Amino acid sequence: MNRERGRGARPESAMSSSSEVTSSSLGTSEASHPTEGQIPTIGGDGLANLATKSRARGRGQKAPAKEETTSLAAGNVKALGGQMSALRLRQMAERPDYGARGRLIQLWTNWFTFSIGSKQPVAVYQYDVDISSSSLSKMDKDRRQFIFWEAVRQHPEVFGDDPSRFVYDDGKILFSREELLFKGGLKNGTLEFQARHPRETRTLEWTMVIQKVRPNPIILDVSVSAVPQLVRRDTLPIQCIDLVLSQNRRYPFNRFFELWYGWNQRVYCFPEFMKDSRFNNNLGEGKEVWRGLFASASVGQGYRPIINFDVAHSVFYQDMTLADFATEIVGRNRNDMNRPFNMKERELLNNAVKGIKFQITHRGEEKRVYRAKGVDEAPVNIRFTKEEANGGTREVSVAEYFAEDYRPLQLPNMPTVVAGGQKRIFFPLEVCKLYRPQKVPLSISQNERVKASMIEKTRLDAPVRKQVIEKLVKDACLNAREDPFLRSFEINIDASMLSVSGRILAPPTITAKDKGKRDTACHFIERMGSWKTENVQYSTAATCSNFAFICMNMPATRQKEMQEFCYLLVNACRERGMHFDTNVPEEGNERSKGTQPYYVSSIRSDRELDDAFHMCKKETEKHYDSPLELVFVCLDGKDARRYGEIKSLGDLKYGIPTQVVQWKTISAILRSASERRPNNTLQQLILKVNAKLGGVNFKTESQKDDLWQSLTNPKSATLFLGIDVTHPGAHEVRESQSIGAVVGNVDFACHKFDVSYRVQKRFHEQMVHFTKQLKERLFAFLSATKEKPARIIVFRDGISDSQFEAALHEEVTCIEQACRSLDPEYKPKITYIVVQKRHHTRFFPQQRQDTGQGQNVPPGTAVDTVVTHPIDFDYFLCSHLAPKGTARPAHYVVLFDESNFSSDDLQAITYRLCFHNARCAKSGSIPAPTFFADLCCTRANYYLQHFLATFNERSEEDMERALEVNERLKLKMYWI
Repeated sequence: MNRERGRGARPESAMSSSSEVTSSSLGTSEASHPTEGQIPTIGGDGLANLATKSRARGRGQKAPAKEETTSLAAGNVKALGGQMSALRLRQMAERPDYGARGRLIQLWTNWFTFSIGSKQPVAVYQYDVDISSSSLSKMDKDRRQFIFWEAVRQHPEVFGDDPSRFVYDDGKILFSREELLFKGGLKNGTLEFQARHPRETRTLEWTMVIQKVRPNPIILDVSVSAVPQLVRRDTLPIQCIDLVLSQNRRYPFNRFFELWYGWNQRVYCFPEFMKDSRFNNNLGEGKEVWRGLFASASVGQGYRPIINFDVAHSVFYQDMTLADFATEIVGRNRNDMNRPFNMKERELLNNAVKGIKFQITHRGEEKRVYRAKGVDEAPVNIRFTKEEANGGTREVSVAEYFAEDYRPLQLPNMPTVVAGGQKRIFFPLEVCKLYRPQKVPLSISQNERVKASMIEKTRLDAPVRKQVIEKLVKDACLNAREDPFLRSFEINIDASMLSVSGRILAPPTITAKDKGKRDTACHFIERMGSWKTENVQYSTAATCSNFAFICMNMPATRQKEMQEFCYLLVNACRERGMHFDTNVPEEGNERSKGTQPYYVSSIRSDRELDDAFHMCKKETEKHYDSPLELVFVCLDGKDARRYGEIKSLGDLKYGIPTQVVQWKTISAILRSASERRPNNTLQQLILKVNAKLGGVNFKTESQKDDLWQSLTNPKSATLFLGIDVTHPGAHEVRESQSIGAVVGNVDFACHKFDVSYRVQKRFHEQMVHFTKQLKERLFAFLSATKEKPARIIVFRDGISDSQFEAALHEEVTCIEQACRSLDPEYKPKITYIVVQKRHHTRFFPQQRQDTGQGQNVPPGTAVDTVVTHPIDFDYFLCSHLAPKGTARPAHYVVLFDESNFSSDDLQAITYRLCFHNARCAKSGSIPAPTFFADLCCTRANYYLQHFLATFNERSEEDMERALEVNERLKLKMYWI
């Protein structure tokens, strides 16, 4: 079997012979196809040989035509080879080399080494666990966790005397050091027993079904997950190790369980045990931030096992009664708790408690947990029929019932919380307590106010974050001496952060125009990742001959403020070279001549927005006899729904670029002007205005960069694509769908971009209409430049490691199909790179003199050793300035590369594209195409939410039409 592993091998060449399987692709036959009774393992010399062969092939060299075959039966090999040919499998790109360009910088990283098994490999058995009770219809994670470990305690004849020989994911997966003996109480894999959960008063009958997943044990060797095999990479060893790392804090019968709460790969420390006086965790409205530890095992360079430890934060409900919770939600003080709630307060509270778990406190030891359905009338107003001891009945209120059977209520006028199913149960708020621990649902924790408060409270500068991570690792007692589960699974962790060498890449030269309209280099500040814009004009300054202004709730007293803002804005645009002259004189004010909008509309409600747009367009175009070019909309505060309507009207219905600005922003700009202080907000605003009107703010110089010159040469041009998919939020309507956006440049120099949107099935990450969107991008590039791109470089956002295979096979194929639709012989070279932002890798400079602002790594810091993959082509790049908090580098994984780029080449291309963001005068955290795709997904979601809130149609075709942008805005960056 000859193939080029990922370095541009097309599907047709992925398999030249169905009857040969090389040792370089499989490692050893025993590793991939164990016989009955064998222990599958990949490691040792076989693994080293595999790595050597992979590196020897280098960049795109074909594997030898014939290598030593494995001991697989010829028939099986032929069948497997035939199946692979049918599937036309691609292989992920391998690392061609390591980067060498840039100034060296020594870093600490929050990765730690560990070892497994001192003398021989550690083997574990995997089981599937199903726990049920006829008395319960639903089982939550906390209940399954306790019941499983209670069964382990009760039945040593099945599980043995040492519970640390097991790790359980609190769901379906169980790993065991020994093979379970299906005898005694475990009949046919089924265990029946009785147990009482601590929050219940009654003992229930439980059934646990345990089934073996595979006949042979799994070897805890993380290098297995890195080895390129014909089958999917085996991640079970890492999954098991991740569970071992947190199990001691998730085991309900030890002291750690009272201190920590486990959730997926994170364990959170109860706030009362968090010894950090600097950490103020109160978010208000009954919510608080919990700090915890994230842990995940992986494999680094040289197949070295490594663990990523990081600080984690999440929002939980506070330890309080529902009465106190209600007062915080509606904004009352404690002295005013018993005053009856009005309808608005009841609705606010109803939305806040719906779905919350709470415990009752009036029945002594019984702490039964309920889930709230909502709230209802006060206890004094709700009456029901009570059964008497003598068999009679009488009607009483909830307040009377509690006074007779328990104690008189102190807050009888507060609402009741409703629980139960068809038969509703009413509880006074004062006898209910929020269940703890209880995470706040994502739909609530993503609330703008909660989110902003959480970001502010959890932001940690780089040196502090490093200290917090090291302290959490120490407090979690992650060592074999104090952690019996680590000891049983023979895992030993080195508690010191790894040292890694990084490189600070040289930034590109940023050019603009001087006052004489000549190209000039901007002064770049390396430690800030930004460049100065004083005394320069935009590279391509746009023209605006008319604009309009729509003001929401503008009092007459603000008329002068609006005029002064327009004067400052237009003059700032002119200073940057823009031709901005409306020829509208301001009566009695010669100073404002030519800086005012022709038409100003002041409206009081959202219902007037459409009419205001219509009148602005009609009156302005009537006066100028030319299209309206720009509309400013001034709002009195943030409002997502109103913002979506404005963008839908401007982008879809009328085809006019819009710029939304808040009154508080205008006030800040005016205040800075009166105090003669520079105003960055105004400069940011005009950057967006110039780009929306078709201008180019700054360019990156290519004369001294041979690589960039070759990529932007008109005869060998490159199409840069950014791809992202956004999914409906928990707060959005059920009919809402996912949206895929593909952004591509429409010029050779990669400064102007356009976008294609498509609606697709909810939560489907793969691009469903990718081929159509790519064809649109190819036609747009061809239409604007009159050339077909010789290369296509894709930056794909939003996919995880588990989706690499699907992206590699499906989306790269779509690119090829889109190219063939232009010309059957058209085969540009394709490079496909995944951009990952949601990871936990951080870097910390070892020397103070190497730090950027906020003591972070400086912009341009690249790392492709130690903590990167031993085979795959990946690298970390921190391209932006993080003045506050700890900088998060972007992680890039090259899945496919037909251009045979070196590591230095791709890192330089990636870093340069971070300077092509038209919204600011500094480098971005990710390449511009990816950032713009994310921006466009957000914009398209505004369109969709406005459509769903306005119209009754819900078909996919209707929603597709809801994203059709007005023809007037095609090839314009209206979404910037």
